[in-house]
Order: sequence, then C-alpha cells, then structure tokens
Amino acid sequence: MTAAAATADLPGPAEPFLRLTGIAKSYPGVQALAGFDLDVRPGEVIGLVGENGAGKSTFLKILGGVVQPDRGSIEIDGVAYDGLTVGGSIRAGIAFVHQELNLFGNLDVAANIYIGREPRKGGWLQLVDEERLRRTVQPFLDRLGASFSATTPVADLSLAQQQMVEIAKALSFDSRLVILDEPTSSLPIAETEKLLDVIAGLKRDGIAVIFVSHRLTEVVQACDRVIVLRDGRQVGTLSREEISHDTMVKLMVGRDLKVAYAPPRTARGEAALALRGVRTPTYPFEAVDLELHGGEILGLAGLVGAGRTELARAIFGIDRIEGGAMTLGGQSVRFRSSADAVQAGVFLVPEDRKGAGILLDLPITENISLPSLPA
Repeated sequence: MTAAAATADLPGPAEPFLRLTGIAKSYPGVQALAGFDLDVRPGEVIGLVGENGAGKSTFLKILGGVVQPDRGSIEIDGVAYDGLTVGGSIRAGIAFVHQELNLFGNLDVAANIYIGREPRKGGWLQLVDEERLRRTVQPFLDRLGASFSATTPVADLSLAQQQMVEIAKALSFDSRLVILDEPTSSLPIAETEKLLDVIAGLKRDGIAVIFVSHRLTEVVQACDRVIVLRDGRQVGTLSREEISHDTMVKLMVGRDLKVAYAPPRTARGEAALALRGVRTPTYPFEAVDLELHGGEILGLAGLVGAGRTELARAIFGIDRIEGGAMTLGGQSVRFRSSADAVQAGVFLVPEDRKGAGILLDLPITENISLPSLPA
C-alpha cells in the first residue's frame, strides 16, 4: 500500500460538536466581543490568548451561560441557541476551571469536588455516603498525580494544590469540553508540567480543552490551534505549525516587539535589606543569607513547600524569626508584627490576594488606605 493510499484510509477530523458564530457583546462605551467565531472538535486543545481587556473573559462568560450575547448563535450537536444558561452549559458538557478558586476551606477535598452532588444512603434520611464519595473522588486525584488524598481538608492545601482540586472538580463532570482559565497562574514549574500531562491525557480521551493563558510557552507546548483576540476582535487563528511565541505576541499587540529590557546600571551601595543566618519556624534548622540593594529586583525561586512564602512572612513580621539577624538600611531590625514592618517601609503583597490581601466588603479607597489608618 502506498503512503497516499494509507493516508486516504485515515479518518478525517471529527465534526465540531460546539460551534459559535458571529458572537458579539457590548457594554456602554465598550465593544467586548465583535463577531467571534469558534468550532470545537473532540480531543482538540485550543489556546485562547490576548492582552488584558481583549475579550477572553466575556467569551468565557457567554460560553458558561453567565452572560448573554447581543447577537450570534451557539450550536451544540447541530442545535442552535441564541445563548446558554448556566444549567444548559453544564448539561452540554462544558466544565470550567476558573482562575479564581471557589472552594470551601472547612470541607475536605472529596466534599468540595462533589458539593451538591454527593452520593446518598439511608433511604429517606438522605445521608451522605462518605465512603463511596471518597472512593469516587480518588481516581480523579490519581489522574492528576496529586500528593494529597480525598480526605485532606482543603484548608491544609497550598494554593497550587487547591488549583488541582478545582481541576479534579471539572473532571468529575461528564465533560466534553474543559475550559482552563489561567490554571497555571499559581503553579510552579513541576506542577505546571503535571497539568500539561493532564491536558494531553484529556486529549487522548477525546475531551476538548480550551486553554487560556498568558504563559505563551505553555500554549506552544499544549495547543493544536490558537485563537488570538485583540480589543474584542478575533485577529488571528494559528494552526499547530504556525504557533510560536513571536507570532502570538505580534497578533496580540498588533506589531513586532523588538525592544529588549535592559536593567539600569547603578553603583551598588550598602545593602537595603540583609539577612544573615535567618531561620523560619517552618525550617528552623535551615539558615538563609541574602542581600538586596537599592534599585534591584531579587527573585526567590523554589518548588511548592520550599519555604519562599514562609521567608517573606518572617521578613514582614507575620511569623517570628527563629534565629539570625536582619538589617534594614544598615540598622538591625526585628519586626514583632506587620505593623512594625509597614512603619519601617516594608510591605508585602501576599500569595493569596483574596484571602490575605484585601477586604472584599470594603471599597478600593478603604483597602488602599489600610496600611496607613492613622493618616
């Protein structure tokens, strides 16, 4: 048999089960989406990229049934709809993994994954069948390579691990399309590689994936096709062979970027911050030395659990320093609280912005002024 004959016998691309045509949405003074088209086929990984404000979130809300389009149609298995409801989106097999975590810290992993859908026992008593629930959840965690079990309290998990729970929750639905909205934004490299393996596994199982990310290297690795949005408009569709970092950036911003950042050259004076043998409560037998000079940006790198967050908390006075010395501007300091750090001009943008960085019930003005209440 010739190569041409063999190719002729191969099945063609699967028909799209989801098709969006001419989707448009505007808000007062803003055209959020203008004429968006998309076909989704089983087992296809589609990248969705664009700068902030390009229209990605609006598209996701329309597909999830949260927002109704002004015009256009959504076709599922050949049936056309003017828009979807949240329930209709779920019934169509569309599952979301949102960038914003939506978990209950007081419940374990299994309860979070099947919240509202728990298996029952006891007849009319309708008791939650805990054993069956955890038995059902564990395979999803194993599939993700999670290091925690179905009985682990969510409050005990890191942000990266909580992201894994969100992904397992999406997999627990009988999904044909899983939408990953910035799923790696809080994941270090090791966990990101695991997630890319999970995406490849979903593809092998015939599940389509829409992968939204600002990390273009991951888009290049994972996607079969990329849709590029700019100012609410679809400005390009790249096939697997056309996907590259430079091509995506050019479409996203509308021009070639040839300016490379060059850090300013300044004379290094005395260290603005210096740690000598500093030990944290998490790693009381491991000493850390570092110096940070004026005008420098110092990176702290490491896997989940390496101690980066713990060191930042100790410097900021949230956790006590077990040993060693810290100097600020050449003066020895030991912050007993975060208020001491703020008074000395040291500030912390925490890892968990929502849980530890802001008060959601207060307006922006009051949140910004929190560090300087006496003023």
